[in-house]
Amino acid sequence: MKSIQSFFNPIPFLVLFIFFSITNTALCAISNKAQIEAVFIEKFTRFITWPNKITTFNLCVYNNDTFSNALQTIYKTRKIKEKSVNVKNILEPFDNNNYQSCNLLYISTDDEQELQKILHLIEQKPILTISSHKNFAKIGTMINFTKSNNHIQFELNVKNLDVSHIQMSSMLLNAAKIRY
Repeated sequence: MKSIQSFFNPIPFLVLFIFFSITNTALCAISNKAQIEAVFIEKFTRFITWPNKITTFNLCVYNNDTFSNALQTIYKTRKIKEKSVNVKNILEPFDNNNYQSCNLLYISTDDEQELQKILHLIEQKPILTISSHKNFAKIGTMINFTKSNNHIQFELNVKNLDVSHIQMSSMLLNAAKIRY
């Protein structure tokens, strides 16, 4: 009879546990939600592979100066995927040219129709979309931050990850609260 250890490999779960434990410890010193989410973004990128070659990692932000400032502060000296980081504010959300260089797009809106228009513009492009508004992963953002019992969690939209040809590690997939 095989032992339970032969069916269950604890190493991936241990790695993910350590990742989030270290992250949570580091986040104790960070005071606001924008800074916490900015740090989580870098952690997420460790478990994500883009189909295109990245020379400079372009973080694009729509409609949130506070979040953009947090990203600029954090990534002034840090790198993502060993690449320098450029933070770009998107001022005109419906101009397709604004998204050409984006590797990641943080969408800060509470308007579902606006979100859907933006997602339609970048559909099938290798741009990881992130938001933090209720049900936005269900609508189409690939990662959506949620809050439960004073803890930041995240939901995933796996279908849109597949359509954009962005690959996510199974460890991150398994850590998500909800998957669509």
